[in-house]
Amino acid sequence: MNDIVFLDIGNTSVDVLSPLRGHRKFSPRRLSSLARFLSSCRSRRAVLSSVVPSTTKRLLTLLSASGIEAWVLDSGRMRDFASREGYRIDNIDVLGADLFCDLVAEESEKGWIVLDCGTATKILALDGRKAFLGGALLPGLSSFSLGLTKKAALIPLAREVEQAPLISLDTDEAIAAGTFHGTAFVLEGYVSALRKRPGMERAGLVLTGGEAQKILPFLSDRCRRKVRLDLEWTLKGLRRCYQEETDFSAGRSSQKGTNQIE
Repeated sequence: MNDIVFLDIGNTSVDVLSPLRGHRKFSPRRLSSLARFLSSCRSRRAVLSSVVPSTTKRLLTLLSASGIEAWVLDSGRMRDFASREGYRIDNIDVLGADLFCDLVAEESEKGWIVLDCGTATKILALDGRKAFLGGALLPGLSSFSLGLTKKAALIPLAREVEQAPLISLDTDEAIAAGTFHGTAFVLEGYVSALRKRPGMERAGLVLTGGEAQKILPFLSDRCRRKVRLDLEWTLKGLRRCYQEETDFSAGRSSQKGTNQIE
């Protein structure tokens, strides 16, 4: 699979995993740069998951022009994968491909709590029997100050600050405090509550997404159990979906060939 590149298309970035050139991020506004990168990787196939149809359509056009074949994780492929691998995901027809990849990135008999922190912060619960219990959506870190600025007349657009104390007399630091500590408190509260659910007591905790590294220090201070940071988690789920379908198709073709010989 050295010539296959995996892409997760989000609202604010396109995450790319190339076996030969590692993990990269591109802006959806600069898809031509992404297409040139893929060509430089000498890729003959791009495997995509996306929550942005318009960006996907533009990228597929560029890939076709570059002679790169595209494989897109759609709801049909998600259903097929879930059926073959024994996942129970009742809302699979409305679940975003990125969140599906989060759920299937790695198997565990203990289940997973996935915190995907990007444009929005997503909390996902998968029990040890591979049943998706549901999730919760919160504003992403960047949405906090923007929301305050739009709704509160006396709060200006916050400038970036070097640190986020628990509380502060400075407006910008107070916004940072609410953004980072507030998000960490909410996430820790959700993790604690989810681990009280049957089948979730020993669930692993993984943190991923474009804002994951920013929230990690605050979350690590709150959570009793270790937080696993994996910035390629979603892409690993995409790779697993593609690999499983490829292996299944190859096995089916091999079985047909064997039957014909017999």
